[in-house]
Amino acid sequence: MMKIMVGYLLLVLSFVYVIDYANASTVKRTGTFSSINFNKESGDLVGVELRIITTRTGYVGMLQICEGGAGNLIVVHPKFVGNKIHFDVNKDIYNGSFDGVININGIHGRFIFSGNRGEMEFFPRKKSYWD
Repeated sequence: MMKIMVGYLLLVLSFVYVIDYANASTVKRTGTFSSINFNKESGDLVGVELRIITTRTGYVGMLQICEGGAGNLIVVHPKFVGNKIHFDVNKDIYNGSFDGVININGIHGRFIFSGNRGEMEFFPRKKSYWD
């Protein structure tokens, strides 16, 4: 009886894994993910925006980090494993990486710059701040 219960449990867990993997691979990976907003009190533009597109050679992203004003665009090359996203950032003062999870609503993740691990952030899937 115990072997049958263990067998059923393993069967159920394998179905959950397959369903989770299938859902992760159906999430649209391209689009605009933005947390940029204008603070009326301080006059600062703050947040992050990532635009991911596909090319013949894979995914390419345009990253903008705003810390008081509009930051320069940084080209990144996102890599996906299921619903996980990773890319390196190598530009001027921003040398590090980003790790997160993408879903239909946006991207949850964090940057690591110069060994300093940032806070978990959410970049909702929406129009660009600039549109």
